[in-house]
Amino acid sequence: EDYWGVVQQYGSDGKYLEWMDGPLVKSDDIDSFQWPDESDLNVPDDLAARVAEFKSAGYWVSGGGQCHPFKRAWHMRGFENFLCDYMADPKWVEAIYDKLLAYNLPICRDLARADVDMIEFWGDVAMQDRMIVPPERWRELDKKVWKTIIDETHKVNPNVKFFFHSDGNVTDIIDDIIDVGF
Repeated sequence: EDYWGVVQQYGSDGKYLEWMDGPLVKSDDIDSFQWPDESDLNVPDDLAARVAEFKSAGYWVSGGGQCHPFKRAWHMRGFENFLCDYMADPKWVEAIYDKLLAYNLPICRDLARADVDMIEFWGDVAMQDRMIVPPERWRELDKKVWKTIIDETHKVNPNVKFFFHSDGNVTDIIDDIIDVGF
């Protein structure tokens, strides 16, 4: 169980984690969970010096490895529940995204202040042949979250790049991903 209350286990191949449970599977009460926030971050005092050391040695420095808000939310709520919420209750999805932003934004700002070259986000929003959710709904909910993350981070360091990982076919949102700053 991680600090998001998400329970995973290694699959039968021993290589990949399989989702088992999340804190909002049985309840849609967002406030029933003790959300991590900026006060839970433990940023090393020498982060900027460590980044500078790697950069002076010629390395490209990437930071973060954070989870897409979409993936973090479905891990907390359960995939089927979250997809139902995504389509039927977008205000609930916006509320959970706000909670996730309260944690992700400080991380991005700290990494930007430390002058990393790139911040990574990992998570899948697509299947082999299409998006998991309708692209129009993704634009309504997720695109504005990404715009906020990138715009707010660029206020601290306009040079930091962003990395967006997703398995599957994200062709329908490529222009949107570029538009927000990836």
